[in-house]
Amino acid sequence: MATQVLPFEDVKRFAARLGADINLVQGRSGTLSVKHSGLMWVRAEMASLAIAEQSEIFIPLRIDKVLSGIAADLNDPNEGATLEAELNQQTDKIVRPLPYAALDALIEHPLVSHVTPPDLLAITSEANAQEILSERLKGLRWAFASMAAPGANLNRSVATALGQKSGTIDILIISHWGAVVSGADPATVSAHLSALTQRLARPSRPIPEPALSDLKAMITNDESWRLPKYQEIHALGCDTHSLEACMKGLLTLGQAMTLGLGLPVAKPREPLWQTALRHEKEFHERPGYIIIPHVGVVVASELTPQTEALLSGFARMTLRLQTTTDLLTFTVDDIKQYLEWQKNRWFEESNSPEFSGVSTKV
Repeated sequence: MATQVLPFEDVKRFAARLGADINLVQGRSGTLSVKHSGLMWVRAEMASLAIAEQSEIFIPLRIDKVLSGIAADLNDPNEGATLEAELNQQTDKIVRPLPYAALDALIEHPLVSHVTPPDLLAITSEANAQEILSERLKGLRWAFASMAAPGANLNRSVATALGQKSGTIDILIISHWGAVVSGADPATVSAHLSALTQRLARPSRPIPEPALSDLKAMITNDESWRLPKYQEIHALGCDTHSLEACMKGLLTLGQAMTLGLGLPVAKPREPLWQTALRHEKEFHERPGYIIIPHVGVVVASELTPQTEALLSGFARMTLRLQTTTDLLTFTVDDIKQYLEWQKNRWFEESNSPEFSGVSTKV
């Protein structure tokens, strides 16, 4: 399932700008699609918007096939909508369209972006999220969908939210997920994005100083760990409210999918290897980072830039939380089916010689 040349240079430029804006997209968390002549061009699963002008990252899908797949409650409606599927050819198991981009077919506008602003994620993690959004987005054409596991569940949630509104929707907020912002062209989508971010902006607590000497001592003679590239990541260990909020449960879907099902927190005077082993036994996954309360954070030496950027965005989100007692957390059971499905896809990637080392999982 190969990418193809996207015949819209303005969309490529817009995708690259979007992917480079850390206040809208972190790592590979953002995506973009464009509809034209019965086709919907969506981002390849393992690509990043930031490289849209350097590499071909879009895959064309038949919109009618995507919609019929959604109607059939398929978890990945894109699989039967590729040009290879149309020609009864074998599909590529590695270069695939991003599965949740299928929901873009439900959006009326031709150009659809997915963004994850930290301010918005903080708001949708709080119990009074819909009340805050209703007040701040008054006058805009927007809708709200409940968080659901990507695939059939999320597509149903989005279809329900859109069906409850009359007229065209420009902004769709998905709880614990982000925003789907759409329009006729890049200029229009940019205007909607500006309106969204300006209205949802909220103050951030300052990034506390980590105990760098202690962290450096912990990783001396241990090449498995390093200091994070982004200073704000240390907030997860040094900001009391951030740490307390994270300990409550899962706050964003991106956190569950990429950053881990549980928070890898070191116990007092516990060696890093022991924290990692304890976490792996409990959650059956090797942690990509470890939080040392009141000290800071270390990250795995092989942590990918995409995942580290996502971790940075997550930390900035927690600094914008205004409560630690009234949060809308969710459990692994809420998205268990999707995580198992995605785990199998990652397993395929990790066993492919073509894609070794590319996965965001550590």
